[in-house]
Amino acid sequence: MNYQDFLKSKQHLLGSFGFKPNYISDIAFDFQAHIIEKAVKKGRIAVFADTGLGKTLIQLSIAKNVINHTNKKVLILTPLAVAFQFIIEAEKLGIDDIRIDEVLQYKESCEEDDEKHVHPLQLDVIDRIVELYSNPNEVVLTPFMGVGSEVYSPVSLGRRAIGIELKDSYYKQAIKNLKEVKSRFVGDNQMKLF
Repeated sequence: MNYQDFLKSKQHLLGSFGFKPNYISDIAFDFQAHIIEKAVKKGRIAVFADTGLGKTLIQLSIAKNVINHTNKKVLILTPLAVAFQFIIEAEKLGIDDIRIDEVLQYKESCEEDDEKHVHPLQLDVIDRIVELYSNPNEVVLTPFMGVGSEVYSPVSLGRRAIGIELKDSYYKQAIKNLKEVKSRFVGDNQMKLF
């Protein structure tokens, strides 16, 4: 490949790479509907919307379009502080298949003045990360332990773990959760091939 061909290969492509939108909520404002439609049609686009302009509704609507079109799941990564907002907005849109299972007990640790945390991280997501990036008997450190999910998962998978948590109620719940770690895979009779 010569230099001219190389430069051409780096050229931005115009056009649409998505598909015709199949879902735009009735509660979306005109400008939100336009953003949703453009994003779904374009397929490769960044949405920059300021505070209060309905980014959650837009993201959920784009995700719903992708799910309807591909019949596959969509993963939305969001800061924990706004995760509760996704669930509230999803309910308004009639989206009821947001997965919030596979988590440790946490409700007892919630206090009146807590931020609105929906739930701790899902254990199967943590398991995947632990299995990909650590080996048995290695140490996993989490400086924000919460109710212990990021310690529970590695310990149950044969790692050692250190968790740090400032909030007393979360720490106490983590201790309760970690007492159950040995029973995590009891009754899991699935045989492994390798």
